[in-house]
Amino acid sequence: KKPGLVLVDTHFDTALEVGGEPLSHCCPITRAVDAGFDPRRIAIVGTGGWMNPKSELDYIRKQGITLFTIEEIWAEGAKTIAAKAAAVAKNGSDGVYVTYDIDAIDAAYAPGTGVPTPGGMNAREALTMAHELGRMGINGFDLVEVSPSWDHDGITSRLAVRLILEALAGNASAKR
Repeated sequence: KKPGLVLVDTHFDTALEVGGEPLSHCCPITRAVDAGFDPRRIAIVGTGGWMNPKSELDYIRKQGITLFTIEEIWAEGAKTIAAKAAAVAKNGSDGVYVTYDIDAIDAAYAPGTGVPTPGGMNAREALTMAHELGRMGINGFDLVEVSPSWDHDGITSRLAVRLILEALAGNASAKR
């Protein structure tokens, strides 16, 4: 009834619609707010780059959603930012959902996605983020936007599996 949400992504994902379609991969945070998620319990982590429109940043600010940029991860470390994001999502919630978009990770480590990101998290930062978010005790988790047809040598797919395992391991340690 009082969910928290963490999105790990290079994009804001707060578009109102894309080409008239409100159910786009660019709109999940907006739809979560529409569905009743309290924006004060939503953290968006890892954003950066030029593909984030000002209108979506305005939406984030207007709604009171917490944003942690890639620059903050570089400055403070993935473990610290994960703890801050967890605190936002857990604050008064009765369960937290984490959605992890593979494009938050630098294209050198995750090329197999629709929008490869230069300058995203490195593999260690990404794994730390997944594990630490899991440690808050999560009720749901997904990992999205792996594109096997663009994933030469399975680099992205193998990292995706490891990210899922790290989140599950972190969650298992939280349940102890």
